[in-house]
Amino acid sequence: MPDSVVTISDWAFSECRKLSRITIPDSVHDIGEGAFSNCALLDEVEIPDSVKDLGWGLFDGCDKVVVYCREGSAAENYCRRNGIRFTPLSEGEGLAY
Repeated sequence: MPDSVVTISDWAFSECRKLSRITIPDSVHDIGEGAFSNCALLDEVEIPDSVKDLGWGLFDGCDKVVVYCREGSAAENYCRRNGIRFTPLSEGEGLAY
């Protein structure tokens, strides 16, 4: 995903059957409703602190997904409220692909 992206629109990646992991760039501030819903193979999503608004049902139908995010971030709070598995990342830490 290019660094020029600021918003991931509602349902943008919904039902992308081959999407298994994604790192959202620091340029993104908002992720719309259902943006990753029904991506059955999605198992890793890294969400930066820059994302402040996460829409309803982002990961509906993504049974294997684990969100990697900073402690205290909007992403962590979203995961806690919605029963989504997450792993906190330390400052400067990210996923290695």
